[in-house]
Parts: sequence; structure tokens; C-alpha cells
Amino acid sequence: MTTTKQSWLKRSLAVLLAVMMVMSMGVANAFAVTLTPETPIEKIDVPAEDGVYYADIDLINAANVQQVSMGNAALRGSSSFETNHPEDTDYRAIVVVKDNTATAILEFMPLGFIGMQGFMMELESVDAKYLTNYGGVFDTYGQDGAASFTTTQALTYHMTQKGETVYDMFNDPESESVYNGNVTRPAGYGHENERPVDIENVPYPHLIAVDATPVWVKFENTQAPTSAAEYNRNNAAYVHVFVPVMFSIMPTSGDQYARLHVDWTSLDKIEQPEQNLEYRLYTASQIEQTAYTPESYQAFQKDMEAVTSELNNIWPSTDLEMGENGQPKLKQKEWNAEERAAFVKRIDEAQSKLELIGDKTNLNALIAEAEAKKETAYTPSSWSAFAAVLQDAKAVQSDEDAGQNAVNSAAEALTNAMEALVLRADTSELAALVQQAEQIEKGDYTEASFQALQQAITAAKEAIADADVSSETLAVCKQQLQTALDSLTTDSEEPELDRYTLEDGVYSVYGEMIKTNRQEKSMSNDAINHTIKLTVEDGKYYLTMDFHGLAY
Repeated sequence: MTTTKQSWLKRSLAVLLAVMMVMSMGVANAFAVTLTPETPIEKIDVPAEDGVYYADIDLINAANVQQVSMGNAALRGSSSFETNHPEDTDYRAIVVVKDNTATAILEFMPLGFIGMQGFMMELESVDAKYLTNYGGVFDTYGQDGAASFTTTQALTYHMTQKGETVYDMFNDPESESVYNGNVTRPAGYGHENERPVDIENVPYPHLIAVDATPVWVKFENTQAPTSAAEYNRNNAAYVHVFVPVMFSIMPTSGDQYARLHVDWTSLDKIEQPEQNLEYRLYTASQIEQTAYTPESYQAFQKDMEAVTSELNNIWPSTDLEMGENGQPKLKQKEWNAEERAAFVKRIDEAQSKLELIGDKTNLNALIAEAEAKKETAYTPSSWSAFAAVLQDAKAVQSDEDAGQNAVNSAAEALTNAMEALVLRADTSELAALVQQAEQIEKGDYTEASFQALQQAITAAKEAIADADVSSETLAVCKQQLQTALDSLTTDSEEPELDRYTLEDGVYSVYGEMIKTNRQEKSMSNDAINHTIKLTVEDGKYYLTMDFHGLAY
């Protein structure tokens, strides 16, 4: 609740802050004047190679870089924070350098301000292109060269260990000073019109990633720095902050520019950043949905929400306890090394569920190759199977969200289907041979050779009628038919059989019974029918003889 004493302090401090703002911003800038872009601002090289570093960072006054911003007291690891919290001096912010761009991963804590506690509600990256003729950032809405603003993404929020919002008097629904749309922020900072502030029961950001790429304000007779030691506060990146507790005293003090100063000589490289929890939260937040299948991205997001939900819950209660020095007591939960490693493992597992949207270059080429094939060139059965696979592949091709696994499977299936296509065989030669064979009449040909020809003709005609017949089958039929033609014999041409190499079958032979001297006939010779049945099976010869009685 806002007390009478706090109200008196707020009014008194408002007057003091107004004087300070006029002095720091310049008299002309405190009143309605015409602002024009004058001094260019340019982003410059980051004086460090790509990597992840611990660094000393301060939030400094945009108008007077020799002074720290009042919000610096909320930046954990800053000079102001360590002064207010001498028991918490081990923490250091993180800077990620990649492709000549610097990103600071910052932890913002509650701060004490004239007997009240508060939080930073908003931090924006500012792409400032000019200073005005009065020295401030040129941000006239809609004008060429005006600064642009990017709201930074909060990685975690200030919540209780039970998952409740942590309060100051401006987001507390029970507070008389709650901002529930009853106050407005003035136009500016990328907004054409004033807008209401509604943060009732809204948690404040805790861990934030913000652009910290250094700049060069190109005043006359100045040059861009070339080494880390030459980078100073004049090269600090511009940011925009909104701190409700300060805004309640004076809007221009709580809603203003600041600069984020990285001491580039203080960098301490993190050798295994993939094991650093804050860095992993940041990299996970940079994963864009457009690169992954919706289903896998949703699974990833669900797991990450579970991780951040636990990381949010650090405070013992919704109301923070103030210390004797006028600063909130730091009673938040600090995750130990084992717990931090467990969170990193969960992030690993969440990211492992991501499936990239498939690269369809190879699939597109295969589909183009497949579509160039002509149905009439292939057997119906092989074409039918191929056409079904091609249809499935084209469905994957048209699916913008198809994953790489689905794309690879479709490409493999289509490749196999094309390889399995069977060319429709040319039956013209076999048909001509059939026509020739059908002209032959039985005549004097032996029954066996003529029947063999008829069987070969029938087999050939069946093959010709089969739309799925292969070239190999046609070749066999042609060979068999030609053999049958070549084997036609007349009765007079019946070949003499070789008794030692008879083919399997049943034969009629003449036989006699002789004595063991193989010269004389046996007396039993008169007891047999001399026409004997010979059966040849698997190269073995079997005789079936008919015996009758003898008369002496």
C-alpha cells in the first residue's frame, strides 16, 4: 500500500528529479523544441572473437556516461548492485559474441528506491542512428533516421516457489498504487501515441538477453576504437528502460534511455558454454519455429516451458523483505551445480525432439525423373506399384511441414519403386514365330514331336497375352518354341534311342532270358512275355515283366 510518508517522499523527489533531468538533458530538450538528426551513430566491431564470456557490465546514464543509471542497482553483478549487496559479489553477467554482434545475458533483481521496492519491467534494445541537435537520441516517430526499438525476450521471471507472481506495489492487485490501465506512458520510444500501463498480477522479468553491440557516436575529430582497451562508456549500446517504481515518482525518470556498458577488458571466456545454464536458456530461446516441423517444435516448447517454469520459482513469498540498507533481502533460491546440470540435461532432451523441416532438393529431382516416365513402357503391375509410391512422394513434397525423416523415406521409396519398374517386353519376334509354327500340320510328324510343338505354341501365346510378361520369359518361350520346331520328326526319322542315356519315361523293349554264359537261352525264356515295360526314373532303369507257366 502507498503510505502518506511515501507520497510525500515521491512528491519531494519528483521536484529533485525534474531539476536533475533538466540539467542532464539540457534545458532545450526539457521543453517543446524542434529536434533534428545531427550526429550519426554507427555500430562498430566487437573487440572479441566469437565465444561466450563472463563480463563486467553496468547500466549507465545515457545523457552523462560518467554516471551510472539508477536502474543499475537492479542489474546483478553491476558496480551499484555489489555496493548494495556486498554479500553477493561472485555473480557475473554473460556476453555472447557471434558474427561481430554482442548479446548480454543479464539478471535483473529487485531494487530499493526511497523506501520502496521495485523491479525493472521493460528493457528494450535501441538501434540509435542519430543524436539530435540537443544531444538526445533522435526518435521522432515516423521520421527518417529515427531510432528503432526491439523488446528483449525475458528468459525467466520473478515468481515464488509456489508459482505465484512476486509483487511490488505496481503489479500487486491489492495495492492502491497498482498499474491496471489507470496511468499512461507518454508517446515516444517507438510509439506514436501515449498508452496505458497495465501490469496487474504480471510477473517482472528476471533473466534477459539484450543487444550489447558497441557503437561509435561520430562526433567531429573522433575515431572508432580499435582495441578492447580503447572501448569506453562512450561506446556503450543504447537501451530503453521502464521501471515502474521510478516512473511513479517522475515519468521521465522511470521511462528513459540508458546505455549498456561492457568492460571489454574484463572478458573471461567460458570454455564449455554448452554446460552453462543461462547460455543454454538463451540459445534455446533463439530457436525459430520456421526451421522445424510444427509437431516437434511444439514438443520442444512444452519441455522448455516446464524448465523455465521451475527456474522462475525462486522467491519464498509474493512480498519481498526489505533490509536495513533499504534494499530487498536476497532470499531467492540459488540452484546448485547438480541442479543446474540437471536443467541443462533437460534442455538437451528438449532440443533432441526437434526435427528439421526436410530439404527436398533430392526428392524434387527424383519426382521430376519419375514423372518423365511413360506408363506404356512398363508392365501394368510394376507401374501400379510405382504410381502409388510416386503419389505418396508428391504428398510429402507438397507438405511444407514435412520433416527430414519423412522426406528421406519418400525419396528412398521412390528410388526403389523406379528401380523395380519392369519394361514392357517386345513380343513381336515371338508372335512371328508362333504364326510360323501354327502353319505346320500334323502330316507325317510323329505324335510326340507334334504335341511338343503344340505345347510350345500354347505357352508362347499365353506369354504374349500376359501384359506383365518379362523379356526373360519371352526369350525362354521363344527358345522352347524354336526347339520344338527343330525337333519335329516323321516316323521314318524317328531317331534310335541310346539305351544308356534314356530320358525319364516309360518305354517298350524286347527282351529274352539267357544263361549266365550269355550265349544260350535259359529254359525260363519260354515263361516270359518278350515285350517288356522299361521305366526310367532319375536315371535308374526298372523292368516290369509278364511271366506265364511252362509246359514240359
